[in-house]
Amino acid sequence: MIPKGRVTTYGRIARALGDQAAARAVGKALSRNPRAPDIPCHRVVMADGGLGGYAFGVENKCLRLKSEGVDVGESGVDLGVYGWDYAHPPAPLKKVAEEQRKLGEEERTLVHEWSFSSQVAVDVFYGGEEVGYERACASAVFLRGNDLKVATSVCEVTSPYVPTYLHLREAGPVTSALYSLASSFGEDVQTFFTSNDAVLLVDGDGFMHPRRFGFASSLGYALGIPTIGVAKSLLLGQVVGQDVIDGGEVVGRLVKGRTPSGNRFFVSAGHAVSLNSAVKLVGDSYPRSLLLAHEKARCSFR
Repeated sequence: MIPKGRVTTYGRIARALGDQAAARAVGKALSRNPRAPDIPCHRVVMADGGLGGYAFGVENKCLRLKSEGVDVGESGVDLGVYGWDYAHPPAPLKKVAEEQRKLGEEERTLVHEWSFSSQVAVDVFYGGEEVGYERACASAVFLRGNDLKVATSVCEVTSPYVPTYLHLREAGPVTSALYSLASSFGEDVQTFFTSNDAVLLVDGDGFMHPRRFGFASSLGYALGIPTIGVAKSLLLGQVVGQDVIDGGEVVGRLVKGRTPSGNRFFVSAGHAVSLNSAVKLVGDSYPRSLLLAHEKARCSFR
């Protein structure tokens, strides 16, 4: 807890979490803080001492800081006088990143050539009040030929989006939707995927990730099911021909096809599925199962 009469910065909190890239996510989370001022997000300022934003207005933030003994000048707060930092940063994101690297290396030995007779796709849609935790609606769509089954799950999400840590935000709602889908068949998730010869398509990256273990990989690993990452934007690397190259290795494949937000998408291996198998299964157009999952999540949320 930031002590009364002191301030810290979004960047310092991000460093304490273990990844400087999380600074913007820190700001996003604090802007939606549902327990202000009990959780004193007004004590967080910008790197130059500027006050930054506050859900209840910058003037309110200024008054709160002054009432706690912090001198707020025209240019903000003097961090040399009032700045506070974590003596023993917990660095949870650093620990998560280390685990991702370790599992990403292990995943290289687990890939197989597969063909599947059915698909399950998942997507998440978000909404809610400006202040307070967001609500997420996750949909899971089972598709085999003309057979279609949909399950949804609506829940509260407390984690903001942090680049390269998507699973921390979406694993909960997606897993809940998958459990609902499997239980509608009277099965658990692993048994459902095995009995239906199914693969999971995830709106996110798998091997095409800085630590080679994106959301599609982590979800498949945690649930013990084969997965493929299908991302609408390029997270890293360069496109050479149709291959996505990062660090001298092929990590994904570009496919030109209309998506809900553009005209191209990227396929990568998730869990226990090779890139070649993933590309063959997805084909040359954005998967219908993912389009349906996207639409069902939006509609269910309304």
